[in-house]
Amino acid sequence: MMGRRIRRVTEHVGLRVGDMLRLARGGRVMHFGDQLKRVRTLAVLGVLALALATESPAQEWKAPFEDSGQNLSSSESNGVALGDLDSDGDLDAFVANYDGADKVWLNDGHGAFNDSGQALGGGSPSGFVALGDVDGDGDLDAIVTIYNGATDRLWLNDGTGTFTLEPSFGGWHSAAVGLGDVDGDGDLDAVIANGYGTEANRLWLNDRTGTFTMTGQSLGVTVSLSIAFGDVDGDGDLDAFFGNSGANRIDEFLRSRPDEFPLHPRDGDVQ
Repeated sequence: MMGRRIRRVTEHVGLRVGDMLRLARGGRVMHFGDQLKRVRTLAVLGVLALALATESPAQEWKAPFEDSGQNLSSSESNGVALGDLDSDGDLDAFVANYDGADKVWLNDGHGAFNDSGQALGGGSPSGFVALGDVDGDGDLDAIVTIYNGATDRLWLNDGTGTFTLEPSFGGWHSAAVGLGDVDGDGDLDAVIANGYGTEANRLWLNDRTGTFTMTGQSLGVTVSLSIAFGDVDGDGDLDAFFGNSGANRIDEFLRSRPDEFPLHPRDGDVQ
């Protein structure tokens, strides 16, 4: 559990919290004094690393995790998503790499991961990856955002964990992607958060086959670094929140029509 409130979203993609970070483990609460300047959490293939940078000397909290002993690639990875990619009932990993091709790691059912042998993409730095069944065939596909202005990549899964690149979309400095049925037609649409101040966040509607068409709506022009969906106004559809760098700003878009999200800005602290 983190503090009592989130004070601001920083440009370092971290969280600045109140005077106390409280971590609960088995009913025991661990306290870390002083203000937390930056939190970076890396949850990769069953190993959790929590790095805390505070204004006081480092304090160690030992989580109940053990190193699996697996060293899965030496690439600089920016994103990872877990899902049953090969339809065998366990969680596999799709890893988005900054300095090389993206990789699919297949789980043997006991937490041991094997390289599928696929080198997906490469040549452009991958950022965030989201998994979802975008073409309606019952397996998990992948959308990977690209940092340098190249098009974001759509990878369709054949159900065995083998991915094929499809005509992609985007083409801005994408930082994150959210998948959800925003127009109520039963498929997964995509909202791309663009991490460059002159480029708008965009909504892409799916035609139920994995073909996406951009709507004309601009969902904020700022440095957006994250996105979350949820029905925040209780009207039965998905609304969107963007976390942005600078000015303590979070943008809230409440859906009023299938292809429209009017802006409801939320500046300052988030209670």
